[in-house]
Amino acid sequence: MGIVRVLWYAANEREFVAGGSTITQQVVRSLLLTNERTDRTFKRKVKEIILAYEITRRYDRSTILEMYLNESYFGNLAYGVEAASQTYFGKSAKDLTLAEGSFVAGCPIAGSL
Repeated sequence: MGIVRVLWYAANEREFVAGGSTITQQVVRSLLLTNERTDRTFKRKVKEIILAYEITRRYDRSTILEMYLNESYFGNLAYGVEAASQTYFGKSAKDLTLAEGSFVAGCPIAGSL
């Protein structure tokens, strides 16, 4: 529904004024559309959707989530969960407590606000 809403807004406003990206679309934007990452155009969104569909066809959900977690920006120059764990807590992600893991999990969201 989010993608449909975004496309409707885009058609009416001639640019994207609302979110609606899936995790797969965010992977596409960060890995494949790096030069167009900040463009808010209909053309970029269509490319993003087509490439996301192809990635979904080729990879399972856990692999896509792994790509997302390894490429996301977690603040403080940390890209990926492991880098964020080392940056904020000086230990591996597998050794984080629930509270520490919750903090790291919230970092990409906090950075996008």
